Amino acid sequence: MSLARARCGDENLIPNPTDPDDARVLPGTLFASLAGFLTMAAPARIQVVDTDGVKVVRFTDNQLFDERTVREVAEQIAVSLPSDGFPIRLILDFSEVSLLSSSALSKLILIQRRVDASRGKLRLCELSPILQQVFRTSNLDRLFAIDRDRRTALEALQ
Repeated sequence: MSLARARCGDENLIPNPTDPDDARVLPGTLFASLAGFLTMAAPARIQVVDTDGVKVVRFTDNQLFDERTVREVAEQIAVSLPSDGFPIRLILDFSEVSLLSSSALSKLILIQRRVDASRGKLRLCELSPILQQVFRTSNLDRLFAIDRDRRTALEALQ
């Protein structure tokens, strides 16, 4: 059925998917596609490795700056953390990160609180000199345990 026929009062509004002239929006197809588009999984913004019971999270983005990236990173970290009641042992590896927003810093504080609530430990490592300065300037170097490299952070959690 063509759109012209539908506009002329044809009551048969059942779409014919085999008719190339039937260009109407088909319920369940456009909306299903749109819903799939809107709920597509966010790109993997972290890599998680479990090393002797320690979760090591490495950020894959160079900048944790825009709101969407920060939100997706925080959500992906939250999902990767255990919620079994045992203490969380977590290392955040910033080797790929060159820029952080204040929003990213606030998400890190929330992660620290979750780790503390589980009676666990969080270590940050591989911060560039610029990121180290950000943590010092904001006094967050007093809140977070910061190690030079991943090996040192792992040793501190053993």
